[in-house]
Amino acid sequence: MTEVLEGKPLEVQIAITQPNLSSQSIIYENMDPGFSRSIMDRYASYGYTKQTVWIKLDIVNDSKDKEFIVNLGNSHIDRIEMSRKSQSKDQSQIGGDLLAFKDWPVKEYRIAFPIKMNEGERDTFFFRIDTTSTVNFYATIHTPEKFYQSFSSTKLLLGFFYGAISIMVLYNFIIYLMLWDRTYLYYSLAIFSNLLLQIYLNGMDYPYFLGNHPELRNRLSILIVGSSCVFGVQFARHYLQTKNSMSLMDRYMVMLRNTVLVAAPLIFYLAEIRHLIVSSNIVAQLFSISILAIIIRGMMSRNKDAKLYLLAWSLLLVGIVTWTLLEIGVVPYNFFTVYSNQLGSIIEASILSLALAERINTLKQEKQELQAAALVDLEEKVQERTSALNLSLDTIRKDIYMAKRIQEDSIPTKTIQYAHVKFSRLYEPMSIVGGDYFDIFQREKKKYRVFLADATGHGVQAALITMAIRSEYEGLKHKISNPNEILHELNEIFIKDYYSLHIIFSCVVADILISHDEIQFASAGHPDQLLAAGHTIKRLPRTGRIIGLSKDSKYTKSKFHYSVGDRLYLFSDGIVEQKNKEEQSYGEDRLIESLKFMHEYPLVDVPGKLHESLNLYRDRREQEDDLTFLAMERIEEQDD
Repeated sequence: MTEVLEGKPLEVQIAITQPNLSSQSIIYENMDPGFSRSIMDRYASYGYTKQTVWIKLDIVNDSKDKEFIVNLGNSHIDRIEMSRKSQSKDQSQIGGDLLAFKDWPVKEYRIAFPIKMNEGERDTFFFRIDTTSTVNFYATIHTPEKFYQSFSSTKLLLGFFYGAISIMVLYNFIIYLMLWDRTYLYYSLAIFSNLLLQIYLNGMDYPYFLGNHPELRNRLSILIVGSSCVFGVQFARHYLQTKNSMSLMDRYMVMLRNTVLVAAPLIFYLAEIRHLIVSSNIVAQLFSISILAIIIRGMMSRNKDAKLYLLAWSLLLVGIVTWTLLEIGVVPYNFFTVYSNQLGSIIEASILSLALAERINTLKQEKQELQAAALVDLEEKVQERTSALNLSLDTIRKDIYMAKRIQEDSIPTKTIQYAHVKFSRLYEPMSIVGGDYFDIFQREKKKYRVFLADATGHGVQAALITMAIRSEYEGLKHKISNPNEILHELNEIFIKDYYSLHIIFSCVVADILISHDEIQFASAGHPDQLLAAGHTIKRLPRTGRIIGLSKDSKYTKSKFHYSVGDRLYLFSDGIVEQKNKEEQSYGEDRLIESLKFMHEYPLVDVPGKLHESLNLYRDRREQEDDLTFLAMERIEEQDD
């Protein structure tokens, strides 16, 4: 009989039966399938089996707590059914990775079950396990508080591991961008694939990614393992330069890579889950053995990089083997065995990252030796490399300036006059390209629509976002009549189609309806815009949240009177947030006063005068954001 004590190994009884033996027979008809006692001081493992594994747990609650959680320490068992002897069969609970995560009894990345017991109560619990993967578990029981505390600690440790690996991925990718050496690219992709594999094996993806699509999630394992194999092979080939020094091994590695590239998608689409899991393990084992073989062959060829690679790979294999031994119940359950896989991975990644960094130092040393031996020849080579680099920089510069021209061509000219509205603007990006976009067009004879968007960020990244905004807006601006509905559609599109990019932006849509002397206005998280009638200026507040924040965002529209001589001012936040040397913002109040002062100026002069005011205010301080200011004046009807 197991007492509920925190941290005490559970005493359980385990039996293995044919799948056709019912729960009714064992639990409610007292049939004994041959239970044997076991102390849960390590994983219980039964490998791949088509049979059903039963766990019998007799519990007496000697504590004052009444709620507990039984944790089986595994994320990848297909189906576990927990039944309680004191309750009827229809009160059983079911968990497992073939169920959607939302249907799990406990919403954590390990399969667990909540139970309630009064003080002094005794009861027997049965767990039926059916799975296509390996059967292993480590049963523990905690109060909910202790259970979630332990998971918080585990998540913190795993978060540290994921963060460290992510830093190495980014570090090596940046070096690749600096050197254009594909060794760094393949290594970055290899450890990124391994990171995805670790997240999958840990079950940390359940709450956040495809947890409610279990079939697809289980099938993804072969693609993740396959990508680890492909990029790992490519890294080994480039790092050890097998094409030059080990041509036979290189051909074998290319064959392995191509086989995985073809087989993994086929297995993903066609194989049963049981065969898919076995295939993933075969690919992983074949890859590990192949890498070890190529490293040993490299050492025999006196490849100077092979020794360090062997050290790193050996430590990773030690971690993998230790974790495997834990899974099959050979070694005890403790910190080092539980996290041996992660420890081995992070040590291996660190050693190889240092080795790749050392390669940079080696290149520097070789450069110095060449300079001492043949200075003139080196200068010629440096000149050649400099020319190539300048050519690359010129290409990048031309691309950026081409992007600038494309962006400028996509926005209206400085001054436009329609039959009823005159338009003038200021547009000055912070860098060569910017993150503001605006558009004005005549929808019908007496209807005009103005759109202004401000993407987060600056420079090329923000400019690319504006291209996406423009593309989506162009598809909506002619067919949707209400400005608030345009904002709603934009929010739906960017939440659904651009979710992984986390694009957010503020924007406004203003419809000028001449026949009604009216402006219909909608704003998604944009600063208050301004409407001037004489020297009176009214603020036009936002009518909804920033685009891309939430799929539940609601947008309304406001209506404002707009007669001849009135001016509508739309602008991005760069206008009001520009700071001076004292770190004070230009601000909306100062903008309103400036526009009141400029009301007597012709509309075409207002943007330029405002620009002068901003430059005088910042007093040689760097421009901090893109500046966009649109001025629209209602005029007497003119001939088009």
